[in-house]
Amino acid sequence: MDNIDRYTIQLDELLSCAQEELDQGKYQSCEATLQEALVVAQHGFGRKHLHTARVLNSLGIVYKYLGIITTLP
Repeated sequence: MDNIDRYTIQLDELLSCAQEELDQGKYQSCEATLQEALVVAQHGFGRKHLHTARVLNSLGIVYKYLGIITTLP
């Protein structure tokens, strides 16, 4: 198994966990999980990769639920 496979598996596990937390309304826990996922995505795939964008999008959704983002520009 190469590093990309390991990063993919780790990222998938974190995103699955984050989705469960989101579904349960555990937004702060979900945010922490997504922050960890962001580190994995950026380190494993780079800042401009689709996986990184996916995590950032998920963080934006959680921030909306937390009231951190109230409107889009």
